[in-house]
Amino acid sequence: PVMGAKWGYQKSSQALIKASEEAVKAKNDLSKILTGEELQAYNEAVSRGVIDVTQAHDLAGIAQGEDSGVMWKLRPIMRWASFLFHHAERFNRSATFMAGYRLAKESGASHAEAFDQAADVTYQSHFDYSAGNRPRLMQGNVAKVIFLFKQFGQNMVYLLTRQAYQAIKAENPEERSQARKTLAGLLTTHALASGVLGLPLVGMLLAGASMIGGSDDEPWDAEVALRNMLADLFGDTVSNMIAKGVSRATPWDISGRVGLSSLILPDVQEGLEGQRWAESAMAGALGPVAGIGTSILKGMNNISDGNFERGLEDMLPVALKSPLKSMRYQMEGAQDKTGISILDEVGTMAIIGQALGFSPSDVRTATEGKSAIYQMNKRLQARRSQLLAQFSRAKMNDDQEALSEVWSEIEQFNAKNPSRRITKPNAMQSYRNRMRRIDDAENGVYIPKKHHEILDEGRFAFDN
Repeated sequence: PVMGAKWGYQKSSQALIKASEEAVKAKNDLSKILTGEELQAYNEAVSRGVIDVTQAHDLAGIAQGEDSGVMWKLRPIMRWASFLFHHAERFNRSATFMAGYRLAKESGASHAEAFDQAADVTYQSHFDYSAGNRPRLMQGNVAKVIFLFKQFGQNMVYLLTRQAYQAIKAENPEERSQARKTLAGLLTTHALASGVLGLPLVGMLLAGASMIGGSDDEPWDAEVALRNMLADLFGDTVSNMIAKGVSRATPWDISGRVGLSSLILPDVQEGLEGQRWAESAMAGALGPVAGIGTSILKGMNNISDGNFERGLEDMLPVALKSPLKSMRYQMEGAQDKTGISILDEVGTMAIIGQALGFSPSDVRTATEGKSAIYQMNKRLQARRSQLLAQFSRAKMNDDQEALSEVWSEIEQFNAKNPSRRITKPNAMQSYRNRMRRIDDAENGVYIPKKHHEILDEGRFAFDN
């Protein structure tokens, strides 16, 4: 999108394909096949760090001499750990730079001007991961670890907001037009990859709509409503492509990897509340570093519950976790932790994709549908329990006015949810159960009378 807005999408695509093919032939070192000014420009880009200082090297701590305090024996390990990531990113940056340089030269720019333009589009689209370009907040030793992968999100947010600003406030019509094309291209390509639900601000807008459009007695989830409407209009396959990207039409889903909806704020699992929501948000905000610790604890908890396979799967790194998960899908289909089947059979291609790290599209869609149903059931059950508790408290206090108000709310709930209606016998039974628990409690502890022998366990805290 950045190059297409400047030189045209057809020319940019052709130039990128040509440069990519050359990078493959040269085994990711274009200096082996370039000549003349192109070789000079490439070597200068490498020496300046336009191509070589990638995010992988920055994360491994070996960019710009940042590993000087690391023992020399560890340096080969860090280089090996970042090898694949670094060379994949170097491939992208090399192809982008050379394609940009050639397009600039074709448009009449001099060598120096073409180099500057190529470097600019490379930095705009692949960002600058040098230490000097890191925000001060992310520069401390501890901050480097905590914000390990947040620099990409910060860069992406800046790119989007900068283009939006330039689309309106740029100095001349040409720059405004280029910014609009860039922004439109970025949003379109990400919508194709992750669907409309992966675009920035969409999740926030849908959450706001859910708060406004729903009520306690009749909860309404705007995202679920949108997906159901799309399914009714276009059918399952097309609606999933619109909501979650074109990969949902294939066995392998990538929407969770490329969406722009959680660049800064973490993507928290739906349905969590209170402390669990805060814990999940904190773990998500701290990124994969914190995720390592939480995954280990989660795995140990599963192992202690007797679920050794799931526990081991949780504790392993992704490269080993994905093949194990694919084997589980092959043997038992997609099941939740209680053994309930989400999808009885997972296709062969989906299993192969899972082994390589791609979530099966059918499993993701089925899991999302299950979550939508369970969350609605949870909200309605919580509302029903809340009304019964309010009735019991009003009855205990002999507050006739409160009883009248609560019963009015119960009648409204019954009208909207007849299958969960609360009758007067239900309410009185709830009241009697609550009173029995209060009457039978000893020292603030309620245990059924037939199990009172275990009350002796707390004798150190209470008088005889």
